[in-house]
Amino acid sequence: MATRADHGKAFVCGVMIKRRRGPLALGGWSWPFGRLAIGESCVVAWGIGLRRFAVRVPFSELQTVRARPRRRTGTLRFERQGAGDLVVTAFRDQYEGIVDSLETRRITPTTD
Repeated sequence: MATRADHGKAFVCGVMIKRRRGPLALGGWSWPFGRLAIGESCVVAWGIGLRRFAVRVPFSELQTVRARPRRRTGTLRFERQGAGDLVVTAFRDQYEGIVDSLETRRITPTTD
């Protein structure tokens, strides 16, 4: 799990969980002003005031990370094995910080 130091470096972004299977395969939940922290072994995302509903994605569960940069924003989709994908959207400076932080941990997002 991410540490307090990681939470101090949390990025501001929109957080969405996409479900892959089951009766709600097209559903999910989202929070427009969420946080994303990148720890040594996982990514943790949560909504402001919803810390108990944090989503923890260990790097070992990641299949790919897809990046979609735009002029003012960027979207990253963390595709997981057997579970719903974590999708984050952030303004350009936060997006670039997330990508840089992932690359320092040897996770290189692929661009769509």
